[in-house]
Parts: sequence; C-alpha cells; structure tokens
Amino acid sequence: MQRLVELLHHHIHQRQYRKHTEIVVEVVHQLKTEGHFPKADHAFDNGGLTLELTQLIEACGKH
Repeated sequence: MQRLVELLHHHIHQRQYRKHTEIVVEVVHQLKTEGHFPKADHAFDNGGLTLELTQLIEACGKH
C-alpha cells in the first residue's frame, strides 16, 4: 500500500511538472500580450532558448 501511494504521488507530480523552457515561453508570451515593454530586447542562454521561443520572439518582430 505504501509503495502504491509513493507511485501515485510521483505520477501526480510528474503530470504537474513543467519544463523550464515551457515556463520561459509562457513568460515571454505574457509580456508581449500585456505590452508593457514593447521596445525591450530579449536575451537567453542556450538553456532557455528553444525553437518555440525563437519563433515567438520573431513573430513579435524581434531578432
């Protein structure tokens, strides 16, 4: 019974886990939607930069 509880606990947290890169994309999208920093540039290291993030930034007219 204890092992089942441990496995269910792990499964629940696994489903709730979001990757760092997914969070970065969400934050950039939110900033663009709110429009608070329209002229701000973006800089990311290779740990946060993904194809999805690059496409989002380019779709907003940024390099």
